Amino acid sequence: MTAMLDWLESKPNHPMTSVAEARKLLEDLPQEPQKALADAIHWVASLSETPGFRVDVRVQVLGVIDEIAQPLERAVRVLLLAQSQGRGGQAREHWQSVHEFWSQLAAGYGVCRRDYQAGAKGSLAAKGSLALIGAREIRALGQRMKLLLMRYQPLEEPLWAALHQAYAFAEKHRNASEILKAYSNDPIETSVRTEFAKALMLQMGDAENLSPQKIELAFRICYRFAPLFVLGPEHAPGASFVTDLSAPKPPRLVSIDEQPAPALRFFGIGQATPKLEEMITQNEQGLLAEEHRLGTDFSSGEKITVLKHLLLHWGPNPPHRSRTRVKISGELAVVHGYRAVCRHITNIESASMGEVTENLDVKARQKAGLDLAEEEIEEPPEVWMQQDASDLGVGALVPPNAGKWVAVGCLCAIKPAGDSRWWAGVVRRLRGDDKSRVGAGIEVLAKKPAAVWLRVLGRHEAKVSDWESASGSFAYDYLHAVMLTDHAKAHDRPVLLLEKNRFVPGQIYEMMVGDKSRHVILKEFLEQGEDYDLGSFEWYQGQVAPPA
Repeated sequence: MTAMLDWLESKPNHPMTSVAEARKLLEDLPQEPQKALADAIHWVASLSETPGFRVDVRVQVLGVIDEIAQPLERAVRVLLLAQSQGRGGQAREHWQSVHEFWSQLAAGYGVCRRDYQAGAKGSLAAKGSLALIGAREIRALGQRMKLLLMRYQPLEEPLWAALHQAYAFAEKHRNASEILKAYSNDPIETSVRTEFAKALMLQMGDAENLSPQKIELAFRICYRFAPLFVLGPEHAPGASFVTDLSAPKPPRLVSIDEQPAPALRFFGIGQATPKLEEMITQNEQGLLAEEHRLGTDFSSGEKITVLKHLLLHWGPNPPHRSRTRVKISGELAVVHGYRAVCRHITNIESASMGEVTENLDVKARQKAGLDLAEEEIEEPPEVWMQQDASDLGVGALVPPNAGKWVAVGCLCAIKPAGDSRWWAGVVRRLRGDDKSRVGAGIEVLAKKPAAVWLRVLGRHEAKVSDWESASGSFAYDYLHAVMLTDHAKAHDRPVLLLEKNRFVPGQIYEMMVGDKSRHVILKEFLEQGEDYDLGSFEWYQGQVAPPA
């Protein structure tokens, strides 16, 4: 009788006190993914907050909810990523749902870990699940990091504290390197160490300079290459960064005189560099096929952009903002989108072509046989308030009634007050403040860009004249391009902007400027943004093969 009373007193006040009860209740989840995910979040939160669970039972029940909720989270995340800017009401709801799920999941596995540390009932029975608990907790924390970065929100101390504590716990119990599958449907195995390295490397990849979609891509790259990252208590080749397990602080660059210490863990790209470079090469080959996709979610151009970005920031000498910024107060005219930028950037001096005037541009279009009807500019320029500037950047405050389009990676043209020229730029950073105001950091690509027309000629192996006159049936293809005349060169080559998915290495164009023209060949693909490609070119005097 006494044993029965003890059992009744110790039973948690929760409807899911066993795996069987959990499965039965979860059968009634709604069909709509977001509603079903909301119910799953409720169950995870209530399970975490209810005292009296044996450690092993809480782990088992939480695991059931987690496994069932994973496809629901993926479905809502797909909806989130489909919203290109992620700023509307529905996108905000999707983000909040996914973020709340991972937050509650991390908290739930954190409760399991702390209960085990405290020696609660069921600890011995849960010992075999410690590596799984650690891997899932750290993955959930990593997902939280990614989602916060996608909204350009700060990663605060409690998150770093939980991440460090979870990994330190795994090291203490000697299961950090235990290989396992975090979830039954995972395509590859993982470990606590792998999950920890993935989260750390995402942070050091300067994700705040990427669009939300590219942050998701960076996260997937980290996931794929995390087993090759180096992580340990000592200095090692490729370990450019360090984190302190005893402090709720983000990781940082290793200093020159950094000495090992019990709580320090050195980490970095390790042996992943050749694999990342190989993937870049594979995707560069993919650019040769129009609209070629190596995956279902991202273009080859997007993959190259993120891979190069990560290699740069994970390398031994990552870039840092060192230019002096000057406080400036004044209006900043802003237009966005590739075509709007092309329309505004005219009559601009070009170092390689002299002065390109409106009249010459008209002559070029006449020569190209293009429709001279003036394209209407759909929206007038927005007026932002400039806050600061450097040689290559502008900081501005976005008014509440403007900038609905703004996102990291958006191409824009800007004109500071008192300047007659439109500059070409890209939004690189976004920051919110406690008054819900948005500040944008714009990289200036060129202060003297030149809008030009390109006529597609073809590729190598035949003279232009051989096929240009061979048939009157060939219809030329024309592109509007932006020459970045004062942009830093890429491997001693000039650079230009084209509309997204139009940059094909090896493609040859006739650049039409007034009554003169020169041939150019596209060389290195550098970057893909929301609606543009950035790449280098060379002046070309060789033979050309006609387009197929």
